[in-house]
Amino acid sequence: MKILLISNLYDPYIRGGAETIAKIAADGLSKKGHEVIVFSSRPYDGITRMGLRQESDTMWRLCPVNLFSYYYIGKYPYWIRLPWHVIDLLSLYPYFALRNLIRQIRPDVILTHNLKGLGYQTTKAIHQSGIPWIHTLHDIQLVEPSGVRIFGQTPAENLFIKAYVSYCRYLFGKADMIVSPSQFLIDFYRERKFFAVSDVRLLRNPVPVFPKESKKTKSGKWNEIHFLYVGQIEKHKGVEFMLHAFFTYLSLVPEFWKPVLHVVGDGSLLEAMKLQYEGEGRIIFYGRIPHDSLGVFFSQSDFLLFPSLCFENAPAVILEALGSGIPVIASKIGGSTELLVHGENGFIFTSSNLKEFLDILLSIPNYLDRLDDLKSAARESVRPYTKANYTKTLEGFIDELL
Repeated sequence: MKILLISNLYDPYIRGGAETIAKIAADGLSKKGHEVIVFSSRPYDGITRMGLRQESDTMWRLCPVNLFSYYYIGKYPYWIRLPWHVIDLLSLYPYFALRNLIRQIRPDVILTHNLKGLGYQTTKAIHQSGIPWIHTLHDIQLVEPSGVRIFGQTPAENLFIKAYVSYCRYLFGKADMIVSPSQFLIDFYRERKFFAVSDVRLLRNPVPVFPKESKKTKSGKWNEIHFLYVGQIEKHKGVEFMLHAFFTYLSLVPEFWKPVLHVVGDGSLLEAMKLQYEGEGRIIFYGRIPHDSLGVFFSQSDFLLFPSLCFENAPAVILEALGSGIPVIASKIGGSTELLVHGENGFIFTSSNLKEFLDILLSIPNYLDRLDDLKSAARESVRPYTKANYTKTLEGFIDELL
């Protein structure tokens, strides 16, 4: 079977979990014997290198005509992003490029992931081809252009947003099947009347990596507990809230109790947070760490902290932590806690609720005699979500459409 997989970004241009899942799908289907061809974007690298280019037998890339590449969108302010979104929504350049590619390679099925930055008019080329189309959701970008909506904030309802949502509903409503990694995203879009005629399925993301199970026990250091945060050092990820809460927590625990917070990641708040909290000694910042090195941090940690303030889908770091046998303390917002059972494989608190978060941290000593049980339950809760099972289910979805 010939499969065309389309993703706005693809290895090595990776910004988040969506690109990782796209690659897992492509690799898994290729190993099953299918011919998988990937169509993605690339950053601008000179006027002579514009246009659609074939990089290998299985890789095609387009440099979309826009103000900047989606790969660098985080570097630009809102007033520049607004016209960028309009161009991305309406530009016909990606439409013609993909239409020609589809006619050339003639795939049996088309799988799409995030398309923002590659151009939303690509959906018209897909629909006009008449080829079965499966779209995988990763976030709320079809309703919120930035993909970020903060808990408790009233969403914007201006004319641009209303027009944007209505047009996205039309463009993506033509997909034959919609795949979502979380029930939250299914409900979120259905409440806004998306995908009225599409077949909508729930398919949990696979655990990207199963690091070695932690060998760390509390037998030698019963009074030392290691917390881990992995992610962007940005306000919407709850980093300021987490650090303030943890600093408060340190002032409330007995002197013999030695909790440590390890903060892994980069972002616009990193230097400010280091300046404010690093001198305390119990909060350690590491900056950006290669993904394949994270297993070391998981193996030495007792709990993962996930304090996000924005609506999440199915965060890869939660899956990785659970797969490593690390219980998760997470804010209840979006789909981030769908795999958690409070007190069994982790703990759940209301997003931005300082009292609930501190109560959980202060209760940790009561769970130390059950820590091995918590770790075991964490690993078991994601054991079904392997790459092999993900590929097998996705392959079944494709067979249903053909």
